[in-house]
Amino acid sequence: MERHDEQLRIRLICLALVLVTFGVYLHSLGNGFVNFDDADYILDNSFIKYGVTPAAIVWAFTAGYASNWHPLTWISHMLDCQFYGLNHPGGHHLTSLLFHVANSVLMFSGPAPLHRHALAQRLGGRALCVASASR
Repeated sequence: MERHDEQLRIRLICLALVLVTFGVYLHSLGNGFVNFDDADYILDNSFIKYGVTPAAIVWAFTAGYASNWHPLTWISHMLDCQFYGLNHPGGHHLTSLLFHVANSVLMFSGPAPLHRHALAQRLGGRALCVASASR
C-alpha cells in the first residue's frame, strides 16, 4: 500500500509541475519573435526557415552557427518552421512550452529518486517563486 501511495504522490506532484509550468509560460503563446536571438536562429537562417531538408540536416550536424553547435535544437527549429511557418510565432513558443513541461517532469521523476522527498517538500515554495517572478 505504501508503494501505491508513493506512486500516487509522485504522479500528483508531476501533475502539479505540468500545471504550474503551463501557468507560468502560457502567456508566451501570444508573443511574437524576440530581438534576442530569433533572427540568428530562425528568421534570417536559410537552413532553418524553410523547414527540414536533407541539406539542412547535414548543416545542423556540421555547422557551428551563432556560436553554438546544437543539432537537435536546429532540427527542432526546422520542424517548427515546417509546421508553423514564420507567421505564427505562437507555435514556436508552444514547442518551447512543451519542452519546459517535459523537462520539469523529467527532472523531478528522473534519474535521482533519492532526492524526491526533499524536492517534494520544497516544490510548493519554488513554484510560487517562479509564478510570482513571471508577473
